[in-house]
Amino acid sequence: MAIIDCRFRPLTPEFECYINPEPANFWITQTRPLKPEPLDVTMKYFKKMGITGAVCSGRDMRSTGGAYVSNEYIADLVAKYPVFIGVAGADPLNAHVKDDIEHAVKDLGLKGVSVDPFSLKTTADDKRFYPIYEKCAELNVPVIITIGPLPIRCGSYLEWGSPLPVDHICADLPDLKVLLSHAGFPFTQELIAIVWRHENLYFESSIYRHLPGADLLVEAVNTCIGDKMCYASAYPYADYTQALPKFLAQGYNPIVLPKILHENAERLFGLN
Repeated sequence: MAIIDCRFRPLTPEFECYINPEPANFWITQTRPLKPEPLDVTMKYFKKMGITGAVCSGRDMRSTGGAYVSNEYIADLVAKYPVFIGVAGADPLNAHVKDDIEHAVKDLGLKGVSVDPFSLKTTADDKRFYPIYEKCAELNVPVIITIGPLPIRCGSYLEWGSPLPVDHICADLPDLKVLLSHAGFPFTQELIAIVWRHENLYFESSIYRHLPGADLLVEAVNTCIGDKMCYASAYPYADYTQALPKFLAQGYNPIVLPKILHENAERLFGLN
């Protein structure tokens, strides 16, 4: 069965600015020690595991002094390793952000846009993000919104990672395709409700797949939102070689597994 990993950041020097503030090995439990891995080695693991796609996002938090992984680098990565599904990073405080998104999608061939509302100390429905959302809807590409409690910590507010503000976005822009990270933990029940409510809203559970609320999530996916979940390892915050078997052991119905593992992501990102 084909598998698409919807949250994967390779341990390359270009991603150090994003990984180092929250060292990967600090968050991983019961896993092999992680160190920079040559991408040719990663490709061998992908082939062995049946991973046919891995979503790799740029990041743009320059206006707040945060991480920056350029869209050009992501495009180069995809050109060298086509298994990667490239997504652009976008900063709402960039005056040229709409033009940059159009360039990333139309010229660089990237498949979506990633935003991190916590970097602006705000929620996802902050109106400063709406030009990004509107451009994504216009170009028919999804936006990936980072929610959940981490890396939202160290004096920050948990509400910045809540999925509830996304309900406003989806109601305002019903044609916008959205992928939420981390299953909205700890707001699991709220996430289930808004994902069920909105046709174009998807999510992945990544490193929070084992935390309280996971059983509720499995039940919801097996019954009413199987068309909305996408598999994600969250590498390097979880070892991708171990994340997949642990995910498969959680009790998802075999009928919905093809949807979770690749069909939903194919529909979301417009893949053949």
